[in-house]
Amino acid sequence: MKKVYANATFSKDGNTITVKNKNSFADLSAYDLVYQVLCDGRLTEEGTLTLPSVAAGASGTTTLPDIATDEAHEYLVNVSLRLKESTMWAEAGYVVAEEQFALNDRPSLATHTVSDGSLSVSGSTVSGTTPEGKAFSMTFSRGNLTDWTFDGQKLIAEGPAFNSWRDIDNDRYDNISFSKAAPTSGTLS
Repeated sequence: MKKVYANATFSKDGNTITVKNKNSFADLSAYDLVYQVLCDGRLTEEGTLTLPSVAAGASGTTTLPDIATDEAHEYLVNVSLRLKESTMWAEAGYVVAEEQFALNDRPSLATHTVSDGSLSVSGSTVSGTTPEGKAFSMTFSRGNLTDWTFDGQKLIAEGPAFNSWRDIDNDRYDNISFSKAAPTSGTLS
């Protein structure tokens, strides 16, 4: 919901970030525009960009610094509008709008090959052998894992059942027809 109701949107073209103000009456002067660079999910750089004066309903642009990337890693940049000062509804630094952009193509993963072993699918059963010659088998029924054996040992007595029930106050006593499983009691656990 926060994304849907965000009062700004972002787009990126090269190093240029465009900020569109979706407010009807207020400009974006109450916010800082922050960027974060992630390399393989780890924060490597962070800073504040110059946010142009963006009137209600208008757009403005700013430029990201040059960010070095390589083909061996995934690089992303997150941009966000954050409150400069605390308000009665949020602390300073609270993110009111954000977006993530890829700075390069995701690197290909190395192919994993096995010299021995086997794998076959027959109906709803997946079976095979490991490179060490140990047999395994997994059987599914209507999307649920029902049987799993490895090296002659049965690993599960019965598979987990799909359960879309949300045990929250608003749903606790409703008759939810789409759920295959329901809570066993009317109390929270």
